[in-house]
Amino acid sequence: MYTYTLQHDNGVTLKVAEGYKPVALTTASGTLNGTAVDRAPTASTASDVVADTYNWMKVIVPLSASIGTAVTSSVTVKVQDADSSTGIFADYAFKDGSTVGTVSVGSTASTAAQSALHAVSSFDVDLHAAKRYVRVVLGEALTTATTVTATGVVSATVLFGGAVNYPVA
Repeated sequence: MYTYTLQHDNGVTLKVAEGYKPVALTTASGTLNGTAVDRAPTASTASDVVADTYNWMKVIVPLSASIGTAVTSSVTVKVQDADSSTGIFADYAFKDGSTVGTVSVGSTASTAAQSALHAVSSFDVDLHAAKRYVRVVLGEALTTATTVTATGVVSATVLFGGAVNYPVA
């Protein structure tokens, strides 16, 4: 049962972590693996992990770009999980069952270079079946045109919630 404080101060039930630091994109950025994030808020032993694990997260990905005429640019978003921060990470599905999301900017109907484009997408992830460590993986598909060099900035933030025990540290 939630207390009055938890009903009015939801911030004590959430954890924010860096999914991927802001990075400048080029046409050759490739795959960007985020830092492994421990989804157990204060755990120091295996039994603490079960008692305190966050059970959902939202991945928030802002993208800004300047691109050419009649093109779109996009960044793919994945979540991966592993048993340890240095373990072998594997793709983990979003709440809707897909394993890849996309953030896109631009229009193929534009007749001029497109600058100062901004988009933010978010993806819900049910972590009930996830391993202890998760990370965000960004894959860039920044498109160039002959008249404009494409540039962009992307980052990812994760917001954890749904801890088994409240309040969390």
